[in-house]
Amino acid sequence: MDKNQLSSEVKKVIDTLGCSEIASYIDQSLIPPDPFRGRGEIKLLVLGQDPTVHNPKHREKLKV
Repeated sequence: MDKNQLSSEVKKVIDTLGCSEIASYIDQSLIPPDPFRGRGEIKLLVLGQDPTVHNPKHREKLKV
């Protein structure tokens, strides 16, 4: 799966979560970070939003 395909899938997941019972915890206005692909044996994708950052303007500044 290339970067564009992965980004498309991430958007689908965010849209699905935005229509679920946890929608109030998902800020759909934020652009997901670009995927990072490891080159070693362990490859990990973590996608999340920090719910402790209550000010939306501060959330935009978080990139990792």
